[in-house]
Amino acid sequence: MDDNIAGLLSSIVSGLVGVIAGGLVSWYANQRKQRLQNTLELQREWQGEGMAIVRMKADRLIRSHPGKDLLHMELQETPENYSNLLRLLTFYQRLYMLIRYRQVTAALVPDLFGREFTWWHVNCFRDRLPDAWIMRKDWMALHDWLQMHADPAQRQAWNDAAERARKHREVPVDSGA
Repeated sequence: MDDNIAGLLSSIVSGLVGVIAGGLVSWYANQRKQRLQNTLELQREWQGEGMAIVRMKADRLIRSHPGKDLLHMELQETPENYSNLLRLLTFYQRLYMLIRYRQVTAALVPDLFGREFTWWHVNCFRDRLPDAWIMRKDWMALHDWLQMHADPAQRQAWNDAAERARKHREVPVDSGA
């Protein structure tokens, strides 16, 4: 009788281990799928027509206020114009939060977002984000994360291209939207 009880217990334990292992594998696979989906949704949003317009308007606004930080620009611009800058900043802030809380496929982030983030960093925000802004902390954290996780040659190419663009951008642009 003891052999029957031992066999039964062994079967129950084996079954439970199998169910738990299967559940963990399924959970892990779903997490990976959700992270990839989140990453691709962000890329779709960034490449979409709405964000393309936001990027163009934000760039025009930055160029029409040479040397001014975002606080000075906020005081001089309409909310409609200034909101384009905030949309860009909050997009990247959201990207950083999703990286920080492991809700995106981190290995894809440098390839999908690094080049353009570096361009915006060098040409628009690096010298214009006020030190007191919380958003500056997130922006700089994303910058540091990308610098750490991007391939060094890729990172250097991004920085070089952004600096070349910066030199050609020093001519002010008419602020008419």
